[in-house]
Amino acid sequence: MSEDEKGGLNRSETKYVAELKAIADGQRPTEGKRPIKSYQFRFMPQNVKLDVSVWEGREKDGKAFPSSLSMRVHPDGADPVPVYLDMDDAFQLSALLNRYATDVMEFDAHRRLEAWKGRQQVQLKPVPA
Repeated sequence: MSEDEKGGLNRSETKYVAELKAIADGQRPTEGKRPIKSYQFRFMPQNVKLDVSVWEGREKDGKAFPSSLSMRVHPDGADPVPVYLDMDDAFQLSALLNRYATDVMEFDAHRRLEAWKGRQQVQLKPVPA
């Protein structure tokens, strides 16, 4: 058991602490490397760009460490905001966004159905003679 694990930090917390120390020292965890894959999304109404990149995990002492994802949000006229995710965090975020999108579709479908029913009742009212 490592000193960090004895002190109450698990492996993922230790990784984040190491990344934060590297960032504080002026280094980025991905400095000098290129992503394996990179995707770019543009949200036109907000004029925001989102870069999602897959980074290969490091190899040390014959061990291959897990790969990670980075997301960088580029708001118009502001510095990019980076977020680094491990595999578990990426799956949780994916599930959250999927559930949110499904909930919004169900909510909007219900609202549109209720609005349609309201229009139908207005159209069916008899006109006084």
